[in-house]
Amino acid sequence: MKRINYDYLWEAIKEGMILIKTTISTKKIKSNPETTLIIHTCGIGGIGDFFVCLPAIYSYIQKNKTDLLVLPQVEELAKSIKGVNNVFTKNSDIKKSYDNVYVIRINSWSSKMLKKIKFNGIRTSLSSIIKDNLRSFFTKSQLTQWRDLTYDILQIKKEKVNYKKIFNFSGKEKIINSPEMQDVGKKIIIHTGSGWHVKLWENEKWACLIKDINKLGKFNFIFVGGDEEKKAFEEIQKMVDFKINSLINKISIKELAIILNNSNYFIGIDSGPRNMANSFDIPSVGLPIVGQKIFMPPNDRHIIINADGKNDSLFFFLGKKTILQKLQPEEVLSAFKKIK
Repeated sequence: MKRINYDYLWEAIKEGMILIKTTISTKKIKSNPETTLIIHTCGIGGIGDFFVCLPAIYSYIQKNKTDLLVLPQVEELAKSIKGVNNVFTKNSDIKKSYDNVYVIRINSWSSKMLKKIKFNGIRTSLSSIIKDNLRSFFTKSQLTQWRDLTYDILQIKKEKVNYKKIFNFSGKEKIINSPEMQDVGKKIIIHTGSGWHVKLWENEKWACLIKDINKLGKFNFIFVGGDEEKKAFEEIQKMVDFKINSLINKISIKELAIILNNSNYFIGIDSGPRNMANSFDIPSVGLPIVGQKIFMPPNDRHIIINADGKNDSLFFFLGKKTILQKLQPEEVLSAFKKIK
């Protein structure tokens, strides 16, 4: 069993070093800017992280002419944000200068792009992160939720933002009317996950869970994800005697957002799709969180199993069994009944 998540650890170290280096060159942010660039790029946790930051980013955009520099996989989604000026991504040619630049997350390629951009003022997330960690340490309290800390990073007042008002989803009828979405029954989006084994739940338990849920009524189980989730889906499919659907490798992040916004429930691991479901306020059950608990649901329409208990690390695993390996289908079923 893999004990160290080398990929994640290395990406975290690189981002930390880049963030420190960028912060050292910080220039005073200009008040009432005419142009702003917000950078949100990272090598780890990119999709969910970007999504939970959107209320703050959207609030800023409504008051300031703003461009975004984002990961390629969220570019299409970012272009759907109402009021955004330009959206750039890797290899974009940014031939303009800015009054202010805000760096929420940064990676190697966006750091290189930043060096070629002219700006008057720049602020990174590092001071907000350090300040919040010190507050948490000395008061022995929880870290601030990342969606709330983003307001501090962007230096704006926190607002209540409805995610459904953030986007202009043109052409959404195509994916909504797909055969997978049209099957009879309440739609349950399932994300089994990929990557670090500590985050994963056994396929046999997934199969047992959806069998038990299927006994409660008529449901349309729709699996989402990439290549690793495809393998899990194929195994789970063999273990059940009723139809389950798959949109794995068939949809973009923007289309996933549309699908979640038109579904009834979500069940999945601690991941980007879980954060998206929570943000759209789709009743959901999240499997135990791995890492810091700074991506918690906004209200009690969403249940995170073992939310108040011990959680495994994103970087290391030294035990015999992960928390998810100890988790039984009955516990997830019980949580689903509560949101149902």
